[in-house]
Amino acid sequence: MRTGKLERIFYWKEETAGEEHLRTLEKAYNKIFYELPEAGTKEAQTLEDILENALKDVDPMDCLLITSRDARIHLAEKWNLATAAYPNPAIPGQSLFEADVLIESFEDVDLEYLERIRRRHHGIPWVIAQTKRCILREICMEDMQALFDLYAEPGMTDYIEPLYPWEQELEYEKSYIEHMYRLYEYGMWVVIEKDTGKLIGRAGLEHREYPEEPHMELEMGYAIGTAYQRKGYATEVCQAIIAYAQANLEYPRINCLIEKENKASIRFIESLGFIFVGESKVAGTTMLRYVKEI
Repeated sequence: MRTGKLERIFYWKEETAGEEHLRTLEKAYNKIFYELPEAGTKEAQTLEDILENALKDVDPMDCLLITSRDARIHLAEKWNLATAAYPNPAIPGQSLFEADVLIESFEDVDLEYLERIRRRHHGIPWVIAQTKRCILREICMEDMQALFDLYAEPGMTDYIEPLYPWEQELEYEKSYIEHMYRLYEYGMWVVIEKDTGKLIGRAGLEHREYPEEPHMELEMGYAIGTAYQRKGYATEVCQAIIAYAQANLEYPRINCLIEKENKASIRFIESLGFIFVGESKVAGTTMLRYVKEI
């Protein structure tokens, strides 16, 4: 899996004029910000020539284009460039609909945010956290066979839903990556063992409506391969997930739903500080609901 990193950020200065927060960001990372000249200069460059010259020494996959014009977003498609659109009031009549992301202001934008735009465009999974032995990251299509192998292990689906048939699961995961990760910046992730690079589990955060609650709630789920259970892997991963929620999400608490018969999971979740608050019916099944304030 090619991951790369953000090497160049291209923009036209007149399109972002007055956006001082971008100027501040550019000063902090001036080695990767490149101001592009206007088309029709004395060298008689076309817009396409300008972009082609800018990209000749770098892989387009490692670049991001910031623009306020639809025509430049369309042109970026030729090189499969990730694009961030900035709606400039001085350049009216632009829809900017086809950009990967619309940035209203650069006030809260940092290099990590821009790197996420690039990764989202190319389907490169984002690393959520690293523990002593594990990497927690977004799922990608290359994980599919390993995911099916995990779920095929004895006992893995005793208390979790099985996967769909191959083609249906493939389409589901594609849609999940496109919508869940992109819109919410969280979801169910995969657990990779550092030493072997093997997919050994799945864990993460989703949201759920509870009949007894007025608002959407955050819920944690986890499943670790049978060979890695009772060895502290789940504790490492779930502690990292809780820390991620505390640092990045605005939910006041995390929920966890467990079947009554799953005694091992009940003991585990209590060891993480979750408190039993009652029963909740989900998809016709009565589950035990545990909550941890964050």
